[in-house]
Amino acid sequence: MDPSTSNAAALAAVPIRPAPIRRDSGNKFTRPGDRERYEYEKAKASTARQRTRGSGTRKRERRFHQLREKYDQVTATNEHYQQDLERANAKMKALQAEMDLLLDAMSIALPSEPVLERFYNEPIYGPPAPSPETPSDFAPPLQYFAPAPAPDAPYANGAYRAQHTSNGHAGSHPRPPSPSPPPRDDR
Repeated sequence: MDPSTSNAAALAAVPIRPAPIRRDSGNKFTRPGDRERYEYEKAKASTARQRTRGSGTRKRERRFHQLREKYDQVTATNEHYQQDLERANAKMKALQAEMDLLLDAMSIALPSEPVLERFYNEPIYGPPAPSPETPSDFAPPLQYFAPAPAPDAPYANGAYRAQHTSNGHAGSHPRPPSPSPPPRDDR
């Protein structure tokens, strides 16, 4: 086999990487075609940035329109419910007026119809609940039970009535002496 053909086959299998863009110190491109390639890459990067910015704007616009449609839908539903509520209130007022008219007609017909009087005078919710008895109905006044305790008599729970002191206020007791501190041991 010819070494030149085997080498060419091996080179064909390896992908060719693009050469890096080189500049010299004078900001000049060293190879022909580098300037065009540089400008192409620069333009490609700037359009990618513009697309990124534009897509964010489009996303916001799309989201705004979605939210606007949802708002319009909710507003329309709310208006529909408000109209239904107005119709129901009007119907309720008409029924109330009809009931008032029927009650007026019934009150006119009551003296001549004893059957209606029985239904008209019956309580709707059953007999009223008995009222609770007041304490004066079932218990005698307190002074009949036992005499008031004497001023120095103990209370039922064992506590003593507060003693009057020289200033005349109840509950003003002299303070008990505070315990003395333990002796210090200075050795």
